[in-house]
Amino acid sequence: MYTDDHIKKIVRFLRKPAKPRPIQDIEDVKKTPNDVLMSYWLNSLDLKGPLPANMNSLSKLEKCLADPQFFTQPGEPEPFLEDGLQKDSPAYCFEASLGVRSTKTVKALGSDELLIGDKEPKQFEYYGGLVIPYNLLCKEQSANVSIHLFGYTNTAFDQEIYIRESSLRFYQAMAKNTFYSQEFETVGRFRSPWGHLAVTLAHEYCERELYRKNELPDDFMERELLVEKHARALLQAQFVKPKYYFQFHALRSNRDERGANVSREIFNLDFNTLFP
Repeated sequence: MYTDDHIKKIVRFLRKPAKPRPIQDIEDVKKTPNDVLMSYWLNSLDLKGPLPANMNSLSKLEKCLADPQFFTQPGEPEPFLEDGLQKDSPAYCFEASLGVRSTKTVKALGSDELLIGDKEPKQFEYYGGLVIPYNLLCKEQSANVSIHLFGYTNTAFDQEIYIRESSLRFYQAMAKNTFYSQEFETVGRFRSPWGHLAVTLAHEYCERELYRKNELPDDFMERELLVEKHARALLQAQFVKPKYYFQFHALRSNRDERGANVSREIFNLDFNTLFP
């Protein structure tokens, strides 16, 4: 069995080298590779307590994201890997091996993206009475995963929904801090974790339902926008105010060399047509 310390060494070993890009405003915090480095920094913190005051200073935050200890250091021995794994093995191979050789929840999200943590069973109840069970992914260790990946659903396996505690805390911190760009002032500050969960769980729940009906398009952006359409209908039916939806996607939207994510696409739409 892999110990927690061994898993941390493996994760550091699998992370692609990265250095933070200069942070001048909140948009820079959300751009690559800062969004991935933010995951690593939050992985290193105790998220049960208050986040450090560094979250209130962009210059201090940039230094936090430059910590070389996020990665395997020169001269440091490579971690022992079971099952014939190599550093360049696909992430799903690590998911299979670590999943059976540890007590952790392990999820591969792409060819080199890996999430590992403990799961805490939770449930969320909307104003309209709908209750959605989910798992909070705690004590996370991640490799090459953006902090903007707020949650996921194991559609091909147990079909359980997972929400990352690190992303939840990050979005709370962004909403509470004072370094806002114009778009954030437009929709107001978003201090409660309730809204983040309401919007994200609506997305994951609707994606799972569409998957079960075999109604998900192959194209990624087309699929995400369809899921969001169903999520908005769910939020309306459960009496969730549209402001929570807009604020969440304002916080999550980014624009960098990867192109617009689904939240940027939504933020550019006419809000009045989204919630008629």
